[in-house]
Amino acid sequence: MSDLVVHARRFPRFAVVGASGVLVNLGVFWLGHYLVGLPLAVASVTGVGASVLSNFLLNRCWTFQRRDAGLRRFVRFGLVSLAGMSITTGVLLFLTSRAISPTLSDLMGIGCATGLTFLLNSFWTFA
Repeated sequence: MSDLVVHARRFPRFAVVGASGVLVNLGVFWLGHYLVGLPLAVASVTGVGASVLSNFLLNRCWTFQRRDAGLRRFVRFGLVSLAGMSITTGVLLFLTSRAISPTLSDLMGIGCATGLTFLLNSFWTFA
């Protein structure tokens, strides 16, 4: 079976993990911004950070089934997530400056980052 087919079959699991990460991200973002009063960018980064940890653990064990994923893979996952966080936060700040709601802006940012993070994690982090 070609590598492309293997990676394509993993995408649904990656998407489920990502959806759970979206819930973690939005929950932490919402709590941080609306309840604690953190600035948008800080709440966004905090939400992304929490989802990075949960997504790494779930992707390691379920999506890519790499129980050997140690510190090196976590650092790679963190670097990929940093790229995703930059996209997510950039889109959030851009759209909220255009009077789009912060929650919708955050969701749109997450959507923009998803494809890139899947490719990088497939071919670099968990290769």
